[in-house]
Amino acid sequence: MISYGLVVQIAGLSEWEDKHILDLAFVAHEQFLTQFAKDDNAKRYKSPSLSAKDKPRVTTTMVVDNTAYIATSLKGKGAYIYDLSKSDIKGNHPCEGPVLEGLRRCQQRSIDLDNTTQMHRTKAKCGEYMAALAFCIDTRQQRELSDAKIVSIFAKSPTENVLIPPCDKTSSGEKGVWNEWGCNEFTQDVKMHVITDKDGREAKDVADEDIQQPSEQTRYP
Repeated sequence: MISYGLVVQIAGLSEWEDKHILDLAFVAHEQFLTQFAKDDNAKRYKSPSLSAKDKPRVTTTMVVDNTAYIATSLKGKGAYIYDLSKSDIKGNHPCEGPVLEGLRRCQQRSIDLDNTTQMHRTKAKCGEYMAALAFCIDTRQQRELSDAKIVSIFAKSPTENVLIPPCDKTSSGEKGVWNEWGCNEFTQDVKMHVITDKDGREAKDVADEDIQQPSEQTRYP
């Protein structure tokens, strides 16, 4: 599995307008795509289960206070967030608290006719969950995310990147199953503010001294 992530603190970020965060999201997305191309050419992170077609195509930026948690969607086999719940660290999941509780509430509302719950439509591999995971790992805070702002950018083609809303069962153009659910339900459940492009995007001037040294890019195992 592969996902790129970055955590960066910017003075005054909590006061940025949506259009400024949207511009930051586009810039981060373009940088991750460039980084993947470099890694792919250098044959880094190669394994029999990964190839160029497994390039993450979505980058999500989640802003909490003055910190941006930026992560791509997760590519490869498996369901990382779900698998953590079944691993040796069960009971010490980094997202234990509001994030994991939101996921579980969404599942409980999706109980089907056989009285079993439906997993997230992409097994919680979307950028929204990976950004939330980055927040959990970075802070280990058990806090609500009702003040978080979130936006995802999608590589529609090799030359076009677009804003994409949180997924639901109809976002792929398929009918889906009646009790399927996605990030739309999750972001609503935890009361995140989902950024739209109604006001466009606008770059924000930031002084070098206002940016804390970002953490290294993370490739989730």
